[in-house]
Amino acid sequence: MATLTALAAPIATWSHDTLLDTEAFVDIVGPLIDEGKVVRAISEELNIEVKLESVLPDQISFIASPITDVLQDFAVKTANKMITSMQFQWLWEKAVRLARSTAIEVIRGGGAVKL
Repeated sequence: MATLTALAAPIATWSHDTLLDTEAFVDIVGPLIDEGKVVRAISEELNIEVKLESVLPDQISFIASPITDVLQDFAVKTANKMITSMQFQWLWEKAVRLARSTAIEVIRGGGAVKL
């Protein structure tokens, strides 16, 4: 029993200090959107080359790769510009705060998630 308590105590303390404290939670989750991986994931998720190859006639399918390079570069630059803007950062923080408060309300039995 003591071992279980010794394992659970740090988890409970971290959970309380991080998840239940809005500012601590926003400080941890907020910067995640700044990661370059997010921007790359957005551009990779588009699957531009595969889509182009599926719609282009065989005679000109060779242009799918160069077009993809240009469009992905544009997508990455645009996503990066958007994500680093002050407006998006403000919106992201508000979304994180809303998600956290909704989750805490549900955990505490305050109702179901409303979409």
